[in-house]
Amino acid sequence: MTPSARPAGPAPAAQRRRFGAFGGVFLPSLLSILGIILYLRLGWVVGEAGLGGALLILFVAHLISGLTGLSIASLATARTVGVGGAYFLISRALGAPAGIAVGLPLYLAQALSVGFYLVGFAQVLAFLLPHWDPRLSGSLALAGLAVLTLLGTNLSVRFQYPVALAILLSLAALYGAPAAVGIVRPEWWGRAGLTAVFGVFFPAVTGIMAGVGMSGDLRRPRRDLPLGVLGAIGVGLSIYASLMVLFAMRADPQALIGDLFVAWRVTRIPALITTGVLAAALSSALGALLAAPRTLQAIAADGFAPAPLAKASGRTGEPRRALAVTLVVAEGAVLAGDLNQVATLLTLFFLVSYAAVNLVCGLEAWAANPGFRPGFKLPWSLSMTAALLCVSTMGLLDLPFTLLALVVVAALYIWAGRRHSRARFGDDRSGLMAAVVRTVLYRLQRVPASAGGWRPNLLVFSGATPRRSFMLKIAVAMVRESGMVSLFHLEVGDPLGQGAEARQREARIEQSLNQAFPAVACRVALVGNVFDAIPVAVQAYGVGRFAANTVMLGWPARRRHWRGFFRTWLRLSGLGKSVILVHHEPTRHAEHPRRMDLWWRGGVGTGAMLVLLGYLLARHEGEQVCHVRLLAAARTAEGRRRAQGALDKLVQQAHIPLETQVFALPAGGLYACIAEQSAAVDLVMIGVRLPRDPARATDFMAAQADLIGALPTTLLLSSARGFEGRDALFEEEG
Repeated sequence: MTPSARPAGPAPAAQRRRFGAFGGVFLPSLLSILGIILYLRLGWVVGEAGLGGALLILFVAHLISGLTGLSIASLATARTVGVGGAYFLISRALGAPAGIAVGLPLYLAQALSVGFYLVGFAQVLAFLLPHWDPRLSGSLALAGLAVLTLLGTNLSVRFQYPVALAILLSLAALYGAPAAVGIVRPEWWGRAGLTAVFGVFFPAVTGIMAGVGMSGDLRRPRRDLPLGVLGAIGVGLSIYASLMVLFAMRADPQALIGDLFVAWRVTRIPALITTGVLAAALSSALGALLAAPRTLQAIAADGFAPAPLAKASGRTGEPRRALAVTLVVAEGAVLAGDLNQVATLLTLFFLVSYAAVNLVCGLEAWAANPGFRPGFKLPWSLSMTAALLCVSTMGLLDLPFTLLALVVVAALYIWAGRRHSRARFGDDRSGLMAAVVRTVLYRLQRVPASAGGWRPNLLVFSGATPRRSFMLKIAVAMVRESGMVSLFHLEVGDPLGQGAEARQREARIEQSLNQAFPAVACRVALVGNVFDAIPVAVQAYGVGRFAANTVMLGWPARRRHWRGFFRTWLRLSGLGKSVILVHHEPTRHAEHPRRMDLWWRGGVGTGAMLVLLGYLLARHEGEQVCHVRLLAAARTAEGRRRAQGALDKLVQQAHIPLETQVFALPAGGLYACIAEQSAAVDLVMIGVRLPRDPARATDFMAAQADLIGALPTTLLLSSARGFEGRDALFEEEG
């Protein structure tokens, strides 16, 4: 295949993986750490914060970067790290939306950091050559680095070695014999606020992302990433701490604050400092210029950025189109020209990505996913602490911007979740959610059961009938956010020969449910006899104390099924399950009823279930007002008086405003009264008392059939014995 015919996306791993821990991770990370901040801002940090404050800032900054480095080490030794570094790790753990929500800010931070380093480079040149325009020199340096990058990553990585030599010589000059400035007594605490100084200093420890961003080019990323990152953090911490002491002892605070080029004043060989800072600035910018396009390339390869940006160019698969976009962003930072403002912005962007990396590692370790087997194990509490520390630090630095950043991250997450992309990778979200569910279920087992916490968990048996959609609409409308709805589809068949077909049907049903009823779970089971299988399925469905407490069934239209259906109804009642029997009249809009009648036939449990489920079904209808009546009937005037008192007490205790009314029984009995009074409403709910004698099954079912035949859509309710929902509805009487 010719290069022009190369498919879009990163180059094959065999062509890209060509660097080891030292050249691919340690050196670019350390050279980014030992950059502009060290030469142009370290003295200012010590002067503003004092030696004690500066060391505290250094400790907190390296605590964050160190814990993040440990998290990266754990993640890198658990899975192969592909192109995109931190974006790859986040997206493959928490899904593409989370990866994009953090990956785009990370890319922006990496691209801006190129300009940040070049602004420092331009300031040094302006110090040496006052007639040069800093913006022009920064732009020319950016163009030169772009040419170097286009020539290939191999050449760019080799450029690090002379840079490392120049920085080593400059450090030797700083540690060597001082210029004639004398030894001063350091001040431990300055007058400036530590948070503002921290915001300027923190980019010094973000260099680890330069190495992480090269993950797709490493020969052994699971070994090279942790070794290189942790090594760079340790060496950088030692150098910064020692230089802080050195600056504090060689210059007073006013000199450190007022002279950004104090490093040149405290050494006998300032030329080495000049060489070192220019080399460090260019090297840091180059490291960021190598990492940022690869992050953008990985994002584009997953379909969340324009597709051309995913294209790899050349034999080694360089992201040249993504590089062009990065150069535009970096040039904007160069033209801005304010080192402190850019530094604070970078700090906040990098803290977002650090928090996400630590969160991923903490969640993976906490979830104990069998697929997460890191060679470097880290307690999940350390990673979660680091994530919390990152977010807290952001709030201390700039609370308004932090809130804005969180809003942007949330907006990106929502956008990425709704966007159709080319991403076809798996992630660990299901495992993480399963771990949360497992933890909650374990805790639920240890919490004493409380009837006051009752909520409807419906198990719907609809069969393969057209009424399935309506029953699910009623169930979802009744439960909403208060409980769960699960659909159980039973088929007569043999699992030995038809198991694969049943699984395929379950997948098809789930697919259709995800579109119309995303909150409904589904199971398909092959059974010998449907009526006998329903009680078994109800008992088996659920985990521990979290099980279905209410069963919804469709009315059996065929008379020959009545006896088996009645037997099932009795068994469910014996199992302590409430039962809702649905008869659908398609000419009425029962999914969103405007008028609903609840018929109470005595019994506190049945009354509680009627009122509670009626309330759940009638609420949250937007502007639509559902008029609900709680009704009863009695033969005598005294019976009507007692029934009215019971209804009023029921409504008063429930704190639900319902119209109550008690009718005089006509000659035709209760069913005639119900048919007469409720024929014109949209939905009727009737409390039912089951006869305990199976011999009465046919007569009982026939009476119910006659009743519902004269009514609109009807729900027949039988509450479980000792219905627990009554305590969720009624206040305790003192």
